[in-house]
Amino acid sequence: MPRSSKRNHPKTAKSTHMQVKSTTNSNLDDDREKVEAAIFFLRCQEWMTRKYIKEIRIIYLNPLDELCSGKKRVVESVSKSMEHSSSDSARGANKVAGVGDGRIFSMDKVSEKLQQALKILQRNDGEMAQSYRPVTREKTVSLADCCALYRLKTVLEAMQELLDIQASLDKWFENNKTNMNVYKSRLKNLLTSALTNFEMAYIITELFAVQQVPRQEIQKIKPEYSKYIRPDINTRDITIINKPLDKGVITRDYIKKLEGQINHFRTVVYEIAKNLEIIIELIIADVRDHHLEVNVKQIAMIIDNLPPKYRFPETIHHLSSFAKKLLANAPPNPDSGHIFGSFLNDSHSGSTNSRLLTQASERSKSCSLRSHTDMSATYEA
Repeated sequence: MPRSSKRNHPKTAKSTHMQVKSTTNSNLDDDREKVEAAIFFLRCQEWMTRKYIKEIRIIYLNPLDELCSGKKRVVESVSKSMEHSSSDSARGANKVAGVGDGRIFSMDKVSEKLQQALKILQRNDGEMAQSYRPVTREKTVSLADCCALYRLKTVLEAMQELLDIQASLDKWFENNKTNMNVYKSRLKNLLTSALTNFEMAYIITELFAVQQVPRQEIQKIKPEYSKYIRPDINTRDITIINKPLDKGVITRDYIKKLEGQINHFRTVVYEIAKNLEIIIELIIADVRDHHLEVNVKQIAMIIDNLPPKYRFPETIHHLSSFAKKLLANAPPNPDSGHIFGSFLNDSHSGSTNSRLLTQASERSKSCSLRSHTDMSATYEA
C-alpha cells in the first residue's frame, strides 16, 4: 500500500499541473475571443447605424426640412434676383457717372432701375401669395416644427460624428492586432460596451420603425459569436410608431410623437458616445504607445453639443421592455441651470470649455458606468 501511494503521488501532481495549464490556455483563448467579438460587434453596429440614420433622414428629416425651409427658399430666390438687378444698376451707374456732365442723368437712371426692380419684386410677391401652397400642409410653420427639425438634425449630425470616430477606431483595431493580442486579458472588457452599442443600434429601429438588419445576417458572418446576442433580439415588436407621411401631410400629432422619438434618440446617441468613451479610456490605460487618433475630449464635445431634451415629450409605446430599460433615464442637459447660464458664465470667465468638458465627462461617466453594470448583469443572466 505505501508503495502504491508513492507511485500515485507524482502522477497526481503532474495531472494537476496539466489541468492548470489547460485552464490557463482556455482562459487566454476566451479572452482573445471576447476582444475579437467586441471588434466584430462594433463594426456591425457602425454599418447598421449608418444605414438606419440614412433612412431616418429620408423618412423624417427631409419632409420636415421641406416644411420649414420650402417658403424660405422661394424668398431667397427673389432676393437674389433683386440683388442681381441692384448690382446691374450700380454697375450701369458707375459707367455713366464716369462721364463728366452726365452725373444727374446717372442718378436718374439708378432711380429708374431701382423702381423697376421694386415693381418686379412686388409683382412677384403678389403672384407668389396667390399661387403659393405649402408643400406639406395648409398651415403656417409652427415653432414646434422648427424645434423638431433643429433637434433631429443636430442629433443626426452628432451620430454621424460618432460614427466617424468609430471608423477611426476600427482602423486602429485593424492596424494594431498584435497589441490587441498582447493585452487581450485587459481588453476583454471592451465586449460589454460593444454589445451595449450593438443593442442601441437595434433600438433605433424600434424608435423610428425602420427596417432592421436581420439577426440571421449577423449569425452568417460569425456564427461563433451568436452566443453573445440576446435570444429575443429579432422578435421585437417593430410597430409603425410614426407611419410614413400620407401625401406629405405633417400634423400636430405627428410632431408630438416625433418629439418623443427625438428625446429617446438623443438618449441612444448619448449612450453610444459614453460607451465609445469607455472603450477609448480602456485602450489608453492598458495599451502602451497606443497612438490613437481619437480621444475622449472629442466625444465630450459631441455630448456637450447635443440639443436639450424635451421637458414633456410624448410617450412612445410599443417599445420592447429591454429598450424601455435602456432608455429609462434621459441624459441631462449640458447646463441644467439657467437657460442662459453658459452665456453668463462665458462673460465672467475667459474660457469655460475645459470646465464644461470636465463636468460633462464626470456627470455622464456615472450614468454610463451604471448602464455598463446593468448590461453586464443582463448578459450574464
